[in-house]
Amino acid sequence: AKTADRSQVEVGDSLRYTITVRRTDSGVATLSAVEVIDSLPAGFRYIDGTAQVDGVAISAEPSGRPGPVLRFNIGAMAPASRHVLTYRVRVGVGAQQGSGINRAQATSRPGGSCDATAGDQCSNQAQHRVRITGGVFATEACVIGKVFLDCNHNHMQDAEEPGIPGVRLYLQDGSSFVTDVEGKYSQCGLTPRTQVLVVDQTTLPRGSRLVTSSNRNAGDAGSLFLDLKNGELHRADFIEGSCSNTVTEQVKARRSRGDTGALDTEKRGGRVLKFDGKPVTAPQQATDSARQRSDAGGQGEAGAVKPRLDGGKAPPPDPGRSDTGETVNSPVHRTPTSSGATQPAGQP
Repeated sequence: AKTADRSQVEVGDSLRYTITVRRTDSGVATLSAVEVIDSLPAGFRYIDGTAQVDGVAISAEPSGRPGPVLRFNIGAMAPASRHVLTYRVRVGVGAQQGSGINRAQATSRPGGSCDATAGDQCSNQAQHRVRITGGVFATEACVIGKVFLDCNHNHMQDAEEPGIPGVRLYLQDGSSFVTDVEGKYSQCGLTPRTQVLVVDQTTLPRGSRLVTSSNRNAGDAGSLFLDLKNGELHRADFIEGSCSNTVTEQVKARRSRGDTGALDTEKRGGRVLKFDGKPVTAPQQATDSARQRSDAGGQGEAGAVKPRLDGGKAPPPDPGRSDTGETVNSPVHRTPTSSGATQPAGQP
């Protein structure tokens, strides 16, 4: 039996193989020397000094190293006994062109080729396959980016401009992904060619207005041409340019829920997401959503800010207004004139 410690490797990685050899025959004689013939996949090379039998390093390195055909001498085997052979290999250049299948077989005659006519006793042929990827040498491309608010219209995300979570983006093959709590996304394994990335408009905050970020928008701010090259890490951002209060409130509400990975769909005619940053126990003069206003007359609706005069004194009360802000019809004192007409007191 043959196994490996990993099912997927990249070029440059090391991999540990484990081969278990067990005697299941009914013979009584001890096999004086048992050899394991191991055929490595293309691009795999044995690492010197890594072979062990039953946890003990072997005294002699395998013949044929570094590969592709290795021969390990694991010693004598009595009936119903077993040995466990482990060793490491390096995944090198050319591994991606191979099958990734490793084959191993045990024989009772060192140097033999499992020829039944020669009297060789051989085991079944065990095999194990690993998937090989290029890693940093891969030809597939990756795209990363974000969807964010641009309030100063400089086409860059500044510190005070948040990303938009829960926005779905589509590729032309129908695959999709969703932005995280910071409005970021990433996707790898893309074929290196020109592809199209489109924003699902129904997942944007209601009232959003996307703006173009480059000529690759081709006049449509909701889509981008991705000119992907071999192994490239491509950047593609989408910019919301209105930065209105309604959109900002919805973005805050989405971000306050954390990274849920769920889509946020603004249904037509439905309730718009709201965000109120004022704590429940906040005083009435709290700045967020307090709806307070300044009254130049010193009076006004309950909770309004009353301006103070120099020295910190409150302004004198207006005789024409009551404490509740209503106009009071008070009598006007008039003084007689020489012609017998009257005029308001205090006026010439």
